[in-house]
Amino acid sequence: MLSFFKLSRKKKEKLEITISKYVKSINDVIDSGFIEIKEFINENNNLDMSPGIKDDDIRWFRIIIILGNVSELKNYFEESQVSKMKDMIIEDSLSYFNRNSSITIDHFIDYDSFFNQLISIHDSSAKAMAYAIFEKYEINKCQVDLFRRKNEPNPVFIHELKNLLSHFLWNWSDYLKKFKVSI
Repeated sequence: MLSFFKLSRKKKEKLEITISKYVKSINDVIDSGFIEIKEFINENNNLDMSPGIKDDDIRWFRIIIILGNVSELKNYFEESQVSKMKDMIIEDSLSYFNRNSSITIDHFIDYDSFFNQLISIHDSSAKAMAYAIFEKYEINKCQVDLFRRKNEPNPVFIHELKNLLSHFLWNWSDYLKKFKVSI
């Protein structure tokens, strides 16, 4: 009986409002957190040299984080809902890019295929995001010779990066305890 009343206390929210909050929150975290990730990578003792990631390299980081978050949707929603939500998220996210929107959409589509391959290989979105960053920023070139020749990330580095990136994932479990999203 109590669980019935608990469910009825959830606030109903339209999908458009949820997506708007979601996109804004994720991009706020990206804007404030990229500096920490950039410094973590550039100053990492597990690398032989700094990759020299700059502030304006946030664009690809933003795409990776958004795609990582989109990949989490399948854990909470049905496939048809995920498809609709993904389109809305990408559309809402375009305003955070300082480029032609059709070029940005093309980058999302291209990188989505690559990211889906990473998701199928790795056990979590955070780990896939870490590997995507490793590839996109060509961090292999900055590793010690052993890992560079293997073309594999230093396991300590990738584990630490994965842990940091997990903070960039939207917490759907908590959100759905408070809100019922009408799709």
